[in-house]
Amino acid sequence: MFQTSADGISDKARRYPPAPLFWPAVAFMAGILAARMILPAVWVPAVLLGVSLLGSGWLLIWQRRIGPRLRTSGIWALLLAGFLSAGALRYYFNSHYLPARHILFACQPERRLATLRGRIVTEPYIAETKGPFARFDRIHEPQTIFTLRAEEAKVQGGWREISGLVHVVIAQPALALRCGQTVQMDGWLSLRRGPGNWGEYDRRDSYAASQKWVRFSVNYAEAAVILHDRPDTAGLWQRFHQKLQNLAYAAVIDETLLAAEEEGSPYNRKQENSPAENTKGLLSALLLGQCYDISDRLVESFMRTGTIHVLSVSGLHIGLFSLFVWWLGRLLHFPRWLRGGMALLCIFIYLLIVPCRPPVLRAGIISVVFCIAYMLRRQTNMINLLAPADGFIQSRLPAIFSGGSGLISLCTCRL
Repeated sequence: MFQTSADGISDKARRYPPAPLFWPAVAFMAGILAARMILPAVWVPAVLLGVSLLGSGWLLIWQRRIGPRLRTSGIWALLLAGFLSAGALRYYFNSHYLPARHILFACQPERRLATLRGRIVTEPYIAETKGPFARFDRIHEPQTIFTLRAEEAKVQGGWREISGLVHVVIAQPALALRCGQTVQMDGWLSLRRGPGNWGEYDRRDSYAASQKWVRFSVNYAEAAVILHDRPDTAGLWQRFHQKLQNLAYAAVIDETLLAAEEEGSPYNRKQENSPAENTKGLLSALLLGQCYDISDRLVESFMRTGTIHVLSVSGLHIGLFSLFVWWLGRLLHFPRWLRGGMALLCIFIYLLIVPCRPPVLRAGIISVVFCIAYMLRRQTNMINLLAPADGFIQSRLPAIFSGGSGLISLCTCRL
């Protein structure tokens, strides 16, 4: 079926080039999947990892009498077993290993009254009923939702130091709360439950990935007292990240031009936002992935037309952006190393600006590895490019190994 050409390379080798990084990535993801479904004791993958490392080192360094083919096969088999056990250990330590003072140990099967002190680590947002039936909802009030890094808790007895992230839900709008503030709240402490019926989506994997197993419910906004208002105490990296996003937003959105256009263009006063505000929200969503300014009416229009995916920054944006930078360097006749370095710098900056979701991260890693291989004049293999990207995503968020992520990986591998 496959024939050998004049240069000694068969058609099969040309059509299916070697991909040595593919099987280690598959073994790593298989270890994550096995740990999710089987959940063995932690010493099982730890012992398997140690045996695989010692065995592969013994075959590689000391054992010279075995045939080269058998020796290579043994090393590969042991290394694949090591990657399998490494994936299982990564999932275990991310999902089941908790410090002794974690707030999860302060919870009981039933919810209980508690007082928490901690720092708000995510920007609070107001969740309210939306859609065509929102005007008939007279029961649910808008809620304030954010993540709290717990520091102290008072459950029974006195105060004690704790750690861990808490999913906080306040049953009323709390407009005074900001990210970085230290607050004290009185409410109900409970575990975040799984699905209540067979048709409900099971979010326990996402809880494990975000390290937020605990829910704290507050009935009134007055029960959240601000102790220290210090929203600007973020680290150097966080400040640089926020500054870069603000600069990109200011470069894309021209507030003065939009305001001038708004003055001369009448619009329907029944709309939620003016045309200038809709344009600003649409541009920020399309180019930067920031959906904070986009109106609900505009989102509903995209949903009805089946084009809501256009508003999300995906791997296609990374590919088109890197291709444009590459074409610009080629148009200016830059050398190979300068084109690759310019593309790497632009990709890195763009990854800092847009939300770092799995498709964006996958495309970014593939583009970075491709640029490095081009700069070093090495031949690239798409499967070799995809394998480390998926392996890195799984090591970063093990619980993201879901049906959607696996389907995207298989479709990308097939393409």
